[in-house]
Amino acid sequence: MLTDFYPAETLSEAKICLLSGIANMSFEKNPPNVPRRRSSDGRLAQETEDIVTLFTFLDEMKAIDRLPTYVASSPANMPSFRLYEGDLNILLTLLRNMDGRLNGFKSALAATVNQVKAIQVWPSLPEPSRSMSSESTGQQSRDTLHRTQPPVPSTRVITTTGYR
Repeated sequence: MLTDFYPAETLSEAKICLLSGIANMSFEKNPPNVPRRRSSDGRLAQETEDIVTLFTFLDEMKAIDRLPTYVASSPANMPSFRLYEGDLNILLTLLRNMDGRLNGFKSALAATVNQVKAIQVWPSLPEPSRSMSSESTGQQSRDTLHRTQPPVPSTRVITTTGYR
């Protein structure tokens, strides 16, 4: 967020203020060695990394509350966290949708695997022998047809006209 909103000069000024605040404190451990000025191609990222490093050190020393209070000259000069929260909510929504789809694919794949396993277990039907006569082959083909297709239920209608 810092690199998106602030120019390198503003971050450099903030880092110098932070360094001077740290210099007025005493610690058991020396603060990290951070240069006051940066002048390279990745200056913006380096200035941001320096600020994060200094705050990490202060957090580890439990000394953030000992820093001087800093104020902004105008709230318009501060980035809105809501912009980033909104972006993150969009990403979280997309991830939740993907999770739901993956769970759907998982169950569909499991059903497909079960069907494939059932087909692999199904006994293969014997091929009709070539030496049989055409009449017996025809009969065997009809028998095979009846074995491979499920029987069609027949409906029987019984009517009664009276007693005899």
